[in-house]
Amino acid sequence: MIFAAEVAVGIAGYVKHTDLEASIVRSLNASIKEYPTNPEIKKNYDIIQTDLQCCGIYGVGDWAANGQPIPSTCCAGREILDNKPTECTADSPSIHKNGCLDLILSHMKELALVLGGVGIGIAFVQLLGVIFACCLARSIRSQYETV
Repeated sequence: MIFAAEVAVGIAGYVKHTDLEASIVRSLNASIKEYPTNPEIKKNYDIIQTDLQCCGIYGVGDWAANGQPIPSTCCAGREILDNKPTECTADSPSIHKNGCLDLILSHMKELALVLGGVGIGIAFVQLLGVIFACCLARSIRSQYETV
C-alpha cells in the first residue's frame, strides 16, 4: 500500500508541476508589496536577488509598478562617488536586468528532477524488498510443507 501511495504521489506531483509557476507568481506578487514593511520578506527577496543576480519578478519595473524604490540587491556592485554609495537605479550600469521568476523556476525544475530520481530509486528498492520478501515467504512455506 505504501508503494502504491508513493507512485500515486509521484504521478500527482508530475501532473501538478504546471501549477508550480502560477503558485510562485501568486506568492511573489503578494509578497513584493510587503517588502518595505516585513523584514522576513525583505530578507528573502534580498537573498534571492543577490544569489540569482536578478531583480524583481519579471524585471526591474516590478519595483516601480508597486511604488517602491529599487533595492540595492538589484545591483551587482554599488559604485561609490564622493565617499557615498550611489543608489541602485534603473539606469545603473551594474543593475541586474533579468527578473527572478525564470531563474527560480529553472532551479525548481532542476530540484524536481533530482527529487523525482530519488523517489524512483527509493520506490525501486522498496519493490525489490517486496519481491525478496515474497520469495522468502514462498521458500519458508515450501520447507514447512516438507517437514
